[in-house]
Amino acid sequence: MSHTKTSVSVNEFRWFKLYLPIPMGCSIITTVNENEQVNAAPFAMVFPWNNDEKEPQLIVMAFSGWHTSQNIKNTKEFVVNWPETHLIDKIMTTAVLYDDGVNELEKAGLTAMPAVKVKPPRIAECAGHYECKLNRIIEMGAGYHIIGDVVDISINEEYAAMSRDERTQKIKLPIAFGAPVGQYHYCWGVPGEMIRSEWEKR
Repeated sequence: MSHTKTSVSVNEFRWFKLYLPIPMGCSIITTVNENEQVNAAPFAMVFPWNNDEKEPQLIVMAFSGWHTSQNIKNTKEFVVNWPETHLIDKIMTTAVLYDDGVNELEKAGLTAMPAVKVKPPRIAECAGHYECKLNRIIEMGAGYHIIGDVVDISINEEYAAMSRDERTQKIKLPIAFGAPVGQYHYCWGVPGEMIRSEWEKR
């Protein structure tokens, strides 16, 4: 393979246009509007923001005009649900831009279950859930960087008893590679072989 390099446009930096297929996990974020109507939508731009055990936080990057963003801004709560690969078709159903007030969980045939500490529901079929209260929103042009305080984490009971290695092999979270611009399909990866490496102890 050649190691000759070429520069490409920095305008391609937006994650779904990257020349490199950098993997990201895909979640479904559930919120409620001011009338307590449920909304659900998929998000891959969800990352740890503060991993302090006393104040865990995550960041969600979203377009400010989406129902998810507006619901979080108005009601201050949300749940990040982590689906597995067998739910990819249902994930894509929640991606449809329905009118405000339409329950995407019902459209996708997913089951709402009460959260522990916030009003938006968890999704029963998902493997795990981060319940969040809004800490702040950083406005970035047409986008929001949403910082959430993680107030509860729950996972399927069967997974809680497993070691980290066992969970890594058992839980099949889809890998999101994004969508080609102007085309109506999305690129996914499915977790396969786990490579375990050791480092030298000093």
